[in-house]
Amino acid sequence: MILLKDKNIPWNGDVARLAVAIDVTEKEIMSKQVQEKLDFEQNIVSCTKMLLEEADRSKAIDNVLKSIGEFYGADRAYLFELQENKEFWDNTHEWCADNVVPQKDNLQNVPIATTARWMSLFAKGESIVIEDLELLKDSSPDEDDILKMQDVTHLLGSPVWKGKEAVGFIGVDNPRRHRTHCGQVQTMALFIADRLQKDETKQRLNELLNLQYEDILKTTSLGLWFIRIDEKNQRFEMHADQTMLQILGVKGELTPEECYQHWYSRIHNGYYHYVRYGVQNMIEMHRIVE
Repeated sequence: MILLKDKNIPWNGDVARLAVAIDVTEKEIMSKQVQEKLDFEQNIVSCTKMLLEEADRSKAIDNVLKSIGEFYGADRAYLFELQENKEFWDNTHEWCADNVVPQKDNLQNVPIATTARWMSLFAKGESIVIEDLELLKDSSPDEDDILKMQDVTHLLGSPVWKGKEAVGFIGVDNPRRHRTHCGQVQTMALFIADRLQKDETKQRLNELLNLQYEDILKTTSLGLWFIRIDEKNQRFEMHADQTMLQILGVKGELTPEECYQHWYSRIHNGYYHYVRYGVQNMIEMHRIVE
């Protein structure tokens, strides 16, 4: 791009036109790159804030997908999550631009086999960039059919990780800006993964808090028991809850005496003196032993 500037100036008693031509192509390119970088960073900050501050996870993800979709000028932005059976994908969240037909209802129970190529790339730490759908005709016909059904001609996608397993992916269809730049979906996939994991931990904690004592013991595989010892009459009893009986491998009904013998007879020979010492310590010193 050439910028022309001119003005009339006096020259040797006459009027002359001074013209200056400046090549601003490089400056324009640099300016555009700087602006794109600023837009990228501002959108990342905005999306991260949504995920951190919005209490409703579903609403937070919907807002983030809207922001990502608008950043790319895309038709759709979406999140797929792996079902518990790890055989099918579900499109759990979707944002659509104006006048774009939603596809969420059509994209439930999608066989994971149809994304085998994607999973292979995810495992290598790569994202999905589809610039020409025609290239999939022969190599990935199932993938080609699904994308054509959605009127997708261009796609960017990145995995959502849980540890070393890809449990989901986010993507954008038909981006009109940043068409080969996966940075936005890659970064936000990491933050969405973090939000999903935190919510899962929170839900698990709430489930534990709502459990009864016996359920907590069962969930944590912690057995509850007490022993009655009558050395004078040589009578030994163990009274144990169901979790403890399961840990001991007890099958059927046992009397307290049989339960004690079942437990005591399975102590390794080298540990008998430790057990006797611990029991004696509890009896005589009223101490907690481990």
